[in-house]
Amino acid sequence: KLLGEICDRVRIMTYDYHWRGGGPGPIAPINWVAAVAEYARSVVPAEKLQIGIPFYGYNWGTGEDAVAQTWTDIQRLIEVYQPNVNLAARDSSGPIEESWFTYRRNGQLRTVWFADHRSLQAKLNLIEQMDLAGIAIWRLGNEDPQNWDVVRKELVENPSVLQRVVNSYLPDH
Repeated sequence: KLLGEICDRVRIMTYDYHWRGGGPGPIAPINWVAAVAEYARSVVPAEKLQIGIPFYGYNWGTGEDAVAQTWTDIQRLIEVYQPNVNLAARDSSGPIEESWFTYRRNGQLRTVWFADHRSLQAKLNLIEQMDLAGIAIWRLGNEDPQNWDVVRKELVENPSVLQRVVNSYLPDH
């Protein structure tokens, strides 16, 4: 609560739900991001909150820590191994909105989960619904190029988002 009183912005790391040292799964499932943001809003004003957005993926082998993957790495794997790429819209815990696929390399099953423009869109919709201050991206250069079309449409061309951001910097707002 004190952070919300003294900080201009609070950035929440809403990614690495499944991380390098854990088992395969979504990096930033939207249901978990929403739960974290909802809790954060209970102690920090929404107009100060920014959620972290992953612009990367992870590639897990059986019994191994995951390896971080850029969009280019993931596209190369898809081209070489031609897996069925799935969008995990939801599981038993609720909405997920991340893509994944499996493939075999040297006889070993590997699982890749990654963020793309669709998962970004879901998170930007959440920001709008929860009236949050915006996003913080980890890490530029790793992303799906279509992410920038989504950012332009939702954050640059959307007057309600622009007005909310501008207002948060003006006195008495």
